[in-house]
Amino acid sequence: MGIARIAALRFTNPASLSHLSIALLLAAAGCFGRPELPGSGARELRIVDPSSRAAMRIDVGGELGTGTVVEVNDESVPDAIPTATIRDDTRRVLATPTKQWLHVVSGAEIPADGSLRLEPGYSALLPRSRSALIVPRAKVGDVWRDLPTEVVEVKGRGEAQHVAFTLDFGADRGGEKADIHIDAFPLDWGDAQSYETGTVVIGRENRLDFAFGILEEAWTSGPVRFSVEWCETHSCNEIFEETLDPSEREHQDWIERSVALSADADREGHLVFKSVRIGRNVRDYSFPVWANPTIVRPEKPARGPYNVILLSIDTQRADHLTSYGYEHDTSPFMDRAFARDGVVFESMVASASSTSPAHMTMFTGMQASAHGLTQGLEELAPWIGTFTESIRDAGYETGAVTEDGWLGKQHGFARGFNEYIENRSPNIMAPTGQVDVTFERAKKWLERHKDRRFFLFLHTFQVHDPFSPPQAYTSMFREQRGEAIDDSSPWYQRWLMAYDQEIRYTDDELAGLWGTVEKLGIAEDTIFIITSDHGENFMEHGYFGHGAHLHEAVVRVPLIVHGPGIVRGRRVDELVGHVDLAPTVLELMGVDLPTRQLQGRSLLPYLRGEDDPSVARPVYFTESWAPQARVDEQHFEPFLPPAFSARRGMLKLARYATGDGFTFEAFDLARDPGERRNLWRSDRERFAELALRLESYEGAMHAFRERLEGADVGGGASEPKAVGLDPEQEEKLKALGYLN
Repeated sequence: MGIARIAALRFTNPASLSHLSIALLLAAAGCFGRPELPGSGARELRIVDPSSRAAMRIDVGGELGTGTVVEVNDESVPDAIPTATIRDDTRRVLATPTKQWLHVVSGAEIPADGSLRLEPGYSALLPRSRSALIVPRAKVGDVWRDLPTEVVEVKGRGEAQHVAFTLDFGADRGGEKADIHIDAFPLDWGDAQSYETGTVVIGRENRLDFAFGILEEAWTSGPVRFSVEWCETHSCNEIFEETLDPSEREHQDWIERSVALSADADREGHLVFKSVRIGRNVRDYSFPVWANPTIVRPEKPARGPYNVILLSIDTQRADHLTSYGYEHDTSPFMDRAFARDGVVFESMVASASSTSPAHMTMFTGMQASAHGLTQGLEELAPWIGTFTESIRDAGYETGAVTEDGWLGKQHGFARGFNEYIENRSPNIMAPTGQVDVTFERAKKWLERHKDRRFFLFLHTFQVHDPFSPPQAYTSMFREQRGEAIDDSSPWYQRWLMAYDQEIRYTDDELAGLWGTVEKLGIAEDTIFIITSDHGENFMEHGYFGHGAHLHEAVVRVPLIVHGPGIVRGRRVDELVGHVDLAPTVLELMGVDLPTRQLQGRSLLPYLRGEDDPSVARPVYFTESWAPQARVDEQHFEPFLPPAFSARRGMLKLARYATGDGFTFEAFDLARDPGERRNLWRSDRERFAELALRLESYEGAMHAFRERLEGADVGGGASEPKAVGLDPEQEEKLKALGYLN
């Protein structure tokens, strides 16, 4: 059995630690052979002292002596910690077996007997191994399904290495076309693994929190015994042991455990995490993983810093919420619990009209043309940071519960999160199973972390098209804009009614979530932020949906902030935007701002009841990258991206590309909030400055990206790296109407 040892870290005041995140990047040995090693193989031992807000990292990838401290370049290896996923719950782990896409093919013809023989080359990204586990998925018709896994021999040498296997679709599928997606795991390790920390000192009342489990691909491979030992100079004492049998449903998940360390208080030693596969009459592999082991001291600081929960309600336009003066009481709880006792920003500008670019702006504080996720299929560059990475490095627990789609972890959205949970169900036509499931998972996360300082991000597609509210809500709001709504009403009015009903359903679910926060006793320590990525057109300008045209129904989104230290009952008229969220959250949590990339400003002065005299009437931009616009219930028309809009105060100018130039739409929102009168021809001079800003916008964003990357002058910044969709993500996006 091999042992991976972590270099020790010396610290001066161990008794003051609120939590110690142990060995989240370890050099692994034993049954994993070569685990997933980002970058050059750096591993991390993170010790956090909340009084100094400091985090240190140790490189244990090479031969280092005890006490050796080596800095890890986080810009080249962003948040370089292995992750593993069980049941759509992704966590940071001590190590994980390497998994890579091996083969992807579209439209393969299935032979008449239903057996398709494939011989793909062995991925250069996979460690060399004598054998590999093949994990195939295939789509015949419209549905992806798992095919049986298979252990195969790796043949050949060097670049000529390959594997061969047969996929059995059944004779009834002969002659049909199939899309195929195949992952591979190398199988070149033993039956046991062990991870050993450097020297630590246990404080009184400390406990060890951790999770463990077996990856889904090994659920047929027999039980595994997990154990933790506390070791001093000449002896080890087992403080935890449990055996998981993945054939049992209750073991097919992350298993959460907490172990009291009082017996070893004030003593110096190290922890060893072990796993051993049991039995020899089962298949010759297993994938056991340890997630985010942390030594926790339950006491919290008497005052600040605070927890922050950020909720993004996808597709939520501001003017359909109670707090923004809507005709229907769609969000009574949100208004009563948060808006009246918090701060409401009247004019929050979305940075983009689609999900992926808008959310990545929230996480990076950069416009979409600068961070690069414009189409939704790109991966965030490693030299761009997210505010969640800064929060985690400052010692906070970080978690997210999302509904997948464009927020897949492979695009960079999981960076900085110790736990990234995805509600991936594609059945969004069901009235439940979205926000209710997402918030239920959030409640469980809060219960596990109630005695730590944390940041939690929540995202739901509940009010996104297609609209399908629960039966209990379908009698609500059956009058829209003075007209009764029934089955004979125009389709977009019926959809608008269902949209409002889904908002009310989401509001009720939010009441339940906040009830859990109060029950756990953390409401007085928690700041709650509500926003959205973009809104939705309901044919107000001849278009439905979002993504193309930049009308206020799409661009104006809510921003409500409530919690300790936040002024009560304030409404802010000053223009703000998505780019302001990252610096605001960081300052609320007492974390240093990464000013090198932030294009927004902290809104903390407004939250304290002050104004911000440092910025005089800023300009906020919105980007559109959609290839088409929806013109009725069934039809679309081509749209030429990108389009941009700029707003200063109440003046707004949108620029749309045409085949031979641009068209402009100019509005004075103070006099024309419905954007009915285009002033571009009659009053162009009033919008001259905004026109100049739009003309230089793309070039300025590309130059900013180039400076941030550190490219040579004139060399240009690297293009964002594209990543493909996995089958589950494809199904979710298809259900949301993005893919045909």
